[in-house]
Amino acid sequence: MVYDYVTTDSNEIDVEYIQAAEYLKKKNHYMFFPMEEMQEVISKLEKTPIEIIKCPITGLPYIIHQGKKLFFPMTMPKRKILSSYKALVAEQDIHSPHRYTTDTFQVKEGSILIDVGAAEGIFALENVEKCSHIILFEYVDKWIDALNATFAPWKNKISIIEKYVSNTYGTDQIQLDNIISWSKNTPIFVKMDIEGAEEKALLGASEFLESSDDIRLSVCCYHRHNDQKILTEILERNGYNTCPSKGLMLVGCDFGNAKPPYLRKGIIYAHKNAF
Repeated sequence: MVYDYVTTDSNEIDVEYIQAAEYLKKKNHYMFFPMEEMQEVISKLEKTPIEIIKCPITGLPYIIHQGKKLFFPMTMPKRKILSSYKALVAEQDIHSPHRYTTDTFQVKEGSILIDVGAAEGIFALENVEKCSHIILFEYVDKWIDALNATFAPWKNKISIIEKYVSNTYGTDQIQLDNIISWSKNTPIFVKMDIEGAEEKALLGASEFLESSDDIRLSVCCYHRHNDQKILTEILERNGYNTCPSKGLMLVGCDFGNAKPPYLRKGIIYAHKNAF
């Protein structure tokens, strides 16, 4: 069963996967992040008191995150807000396989940040001060009021686009190829976390990917069983060097079609320069 988790093209089992599988066997229960460091992070977060504050103007609940207000939908129960927030913080811990950046792969000063699948916008909020402009793509209606409230202090450099990013253009969808023109000297950072639609989004971005030599992409690759291979091939075909995140995630559900490998890399980092 351990060897169902993953095999490489050479049919050898990577040491990282064996370690994760053995850790799961030792603990004998499901965990999204099968590594000791992450379990310590999660345990600490579970014990950390978090205050939820109601905005007297909008009525929306918010949490102070890194000194800034992070708003949530009015209809979201407090328990769900707390669990969601703690999961978001855990995902971006330095030990996390789901972290969108690394010590050497960051949003550069003056960047345009394109957040594909913004949800609550926590990643954009963490980088808002250093960005020249931020484009938030979020199609799920419940997040829009919360995003407007979160980014109200920076509204002059925020664009919220209520469409989902894909490989076609229509009433409710858009391609990255269709959206922007900019100076080739402007650094761009793309965070893409769209529940398995990453392949379509990249297939609709070939012109975008060629538009600058300084585009960094952080693309989720765990939602579907073969995404790491598929997304890596698309990016490399467009002239990008790629590198997966460290660590592994245990995925128990593949949109009703669970397939091995169940242990998967979380993120692919991509840039035209070598890592």
